[in-house]
Amino acid sequence: MIMMWACFTGDRLGPLIIYEKEGVDGDAYTKILFDGLLNLIDDLLKIPEDATIVEVATEKSFVFMHDNAPCHKTKNVKELLQKAHVLMMK
Repeated sequence: MIMMWACFTGDRLGPLIIYEKEGVDGDAYTKILFDGLLNLIDDLLKIPEDATIVEVATEKSFVFMHDNAPCHKTKNVKELLQKAHVLMMK
């Protein structure tokens, strides 16, 4: 079995992460979020060199939605998203 994880914004595709091990626990999902989601957010927050106007992001700028899988609800996942100021859609 192969699991694929991806994310997107209104105008941008994030990374596609392929996880080839069977089953994903909270620790594996935390790493996937760190490598995928948080890297995308970091990239979105970079100011382009040719920018003439900069929009400031706030703690409410990012809302993340995932389903109710057990690995999505672990303490590590919740802490990672909270530390990164990413709100979770319920």
